[in-house]
Amino acid sequence: MASAASAEKTTEDGGIDSASECHESEHMLLDHDNYNDTRASPERRGQRWKGFWLLPSGFLLVSVLAFTAGYLYRERGYVKCMYHYDNPDLLPKSILSYLRSGGGQSAKVFEPTWHIGQPPTEPWARPPGPDVEAFWDELMRPHSFLITREDMVRLGKDPDRYVSIPPDWGYGDRVFPTVLDTHHQMHCLNVLRKMIYRHVYFPNMTTLGDGEARHCDHCLKMLYEGLACHNSWDVFNMIWIEDYPHPVAEMSRSRQCRPLDDLWRFARENNVIDDARLQLLMPSPGAYAHPQFPGNKKVPKVSEEDLDEQRKKFDAVLEQWRSTGEIPRQGDTPSL
Repeated sequence: MASAASAEKTTEDGGIDSASECHESEHMLLDHDNYNDTRASPERRGQRWKGFWLLPSGFLLVSVLAFTAGYLYRERGYVKCMYHYDNPDLLPKSILSYLRSGGGQSAKVFEPTWHIGQPPTEPWARPPGPDVEAFWDELMRPHSFLITREDMVRLGKDPDRYVSIPPDWGYGDRVFPTVLDTHHQMHCLNVLRKMIYRHVYFPNMTTLGDGEARHCDHCLKMLYEGLACHNSWDVFNMIWIEDYPHPVAEMSRSRQCRPLDDLWRFARENNVIDDARLQLLMPSPGAYAHPQFPGNKKVPKVSEEDLDEQRKKFDAVLEQWRSTGEIPRQGDTPSL
């Protein structure tokens, strides 16, 4: 009669009984020298190999499914016009909704080949003239839109330390005036452009005053930081020019760009800059005022007379709004 150590019990469906297998494993550990591996049939060895491969195969399958699900979820919420260094989680909801609805989709832009000595044809790169002024006037059209307190928190800012309008002005929970950073960078580019051509724009200016110099320094800082943050990996190559013995940079390149028109369209559609109440907005009692930088001593102090005059205009547009129920627009009221 076979001993308990050598007998293999089977279940009704022909499988190995787990209690018998555990007992045999214990015997193998206690009496390893006397264990005869030939007792394991080829069928049983095959079952062991199947069990060995089952765990890593299952792990691989779960990993693939998890990766696929994560990719699909990311694609669903990803704003395709965003650069990799832009975090959609930090954008105000109004901008994020606009981008996800199709605004701002990237477009292919092919720049023409540039040759040394070729005068620029683009209005942003030419000397002052009527069409150049028309281009910059349109580009620099002022704008401001409103975002919510939740948006301010998403931006990492303390809402109580920023300018806001009263919640009963008719804009719902959007109460924080906001400006697009790109618009400010374009403003800085225009400031430096006018300094280059100051003999046209400021014919009586012989040297830069302190205020103008600080403004230019500020704009250089803003433009550098914008370029350094949104740096480009685009490249250009060198070419030979007739009768010139040195390589010359040929700066044509094709780029994947964000269409600027979409950005300006968003600004126009959400613009509240013509609200006279915003134009004359003054700090309410108890509003947080950030201290001035100690070295910035030449910021002109507003006189009491000017403050009184602005307060009168502000009170006048508020009274007009309350009496008519309509938002007073800039240019529609004699107070402005």
